[in-house]
Amino acid sequence: MEAYPELAFKWHDFEGPMDLLMHLLEKDKIDISDIPIATLTDQYLAYLQEAESMNLEIASDFLLMAANLVRIKVRMLMPRPRKDEAEDPRQDLVAQILEYRFIRDAADFLNRRYSEEAHHLPRPVDTEDLAKQYQADLPLDQISLEALLAAYQSAVQAHEERVPQVQMRRSEVSIEVYTNKLLNLVQTNKGLTFSQICRRLTSKMDIIGYFLALLECLRHNMVQVIQTERFGEIWLHNGLEGHYEH
Repeated sequence: MEAYPELAFKWHDFEGPMDLLMHLLEKDKIDISDIPIATLTDQYLAYLQEAESMNLEIASDFLLMAANLVRIKVRMLMPRPRKDEAEDPRQDLVAQILEYRFIRDAADFLNRRYSEEAHHLPRPVDTEDLAKQYQADLPLDQISLEALLAAYQSAVQAHEERVPQVQMRRSEVSIEVYTNKLLNLVQTNKGLTFSQICRRLTSKMDIIGYFLALLECLRHNMVQVIQTERFGEIWLHNGLEGHYEH
C-alpha cells in the first residue's frame, strides 16, 4: 500500500464512519458526485491502521464501512457493461454522504444559533401597562364581517323605510366607478359614516355598489374604518394609499 504522511488526528474526534469519510472528502476537496473510490478506500483504511497501531478500540461500524468501501472498490475494478446501462456502485454511498452532510450542516447551524442566543437575555415586558398606554380605537383588523354586514343591513332597512317602492334593476355601473365615488366622498367629507352615504342614495343597487366599493377600499388600505362601539356607526377616513387603480 502507498505510504501516507504522518496522520495527525484524535480518533475520538470522529463520531462515526460517516464523519471520518466527510473529513477525508473535505480535506482533499473531493467532488462527492465523482468520488475516487480507490483513493478514498486507501485513506480510510490507513486511518484504521493508524488507530490500531495506537491500540485504540475500533467500533464495529467503522469496520463495516471499511468492508463496504472495499466491496465498492472491487466492483469498480471489475468489467462492467456500457456506461449508460451500468449502475454506478458508488450510488448508494453518495446518497448516504449527501444525507449525512445535510443533517450535519443543519445541526451545526442550530448549535451556532444556540450559542449566539445564549448571550442574550430577554427583557421583561409589562403587557398590561403597555395595553393601558396604547389603546387601539378598534382598528381595522378587529372589525368583523358580522359588524360590516349589520351596518349594511341597517342601511338597507333605513332606505326601504324611506323609499318603500324600490324597483330592482340591473346595474350597469362597475365597482371601479363606485370605488372612485366613495373615495371622493371620504376625501371631501371629514367624519363621514357609511349610513350617511346610504341616505343620499335612492337605489338598493347603489347601496350594494357602495358597500362592495367599501370592501374593495378596505382590501387596498385606501380607507380607514373606525367603529366606536359594537354594531355602532362605521366611520370612514382617508386611508394609506389615497387613490385607486384598477
